[in-house]
Amino acid sequence: MWPFKQKKSSLENIAAKLKDIKLPGDEMANLFKKAVRDLGEEEALNIFLESCNFELARDEISDFFKLANASAEREGKGIYYKPEYVNGWYAFSANPCADTVRAWLRAAPEYKDMIEGYLIECCPGGKFEFYHSMKR
Repeated sequence: MWPFKQKKSSLENIAAKLKDIKLPGDEMANLFKKAVRDLGEEEALNIFLESCNFELARDEISDFFKLANASAEREGKGIYYKPEYVNGWYAFSANPCADTVRAWLRAAPEYKDMIEGYLIECCPGGKFEFYHSMKR
């Protein structure tokens, strides 16, 4: 049974079902979209945050910044991020957890898709979690 059909299920029950699902990494974004449709954005995000590997997300986002900066530097350019985004990143990087993610998303909503994309892929079944598990 699809885990998001029953809207009356508690977050704990849905989160437990999510942890049991083993999907290819590219399916996590679709699963998140389905959860948003069935449960609403806030509740769906809460479910994914319960299973997110925040330390992995921090490392992956840090790698993104390094690659983006190196690419811009090679081209003789710079990259600009809004101060709210940067401040949210610093807070999350120092303390990777659901609370700092939520604060970051509130402070920099225009970056929501990027932030959520990394977090989703750092959940069990996500691309980054899968690749990380292969390194162990």
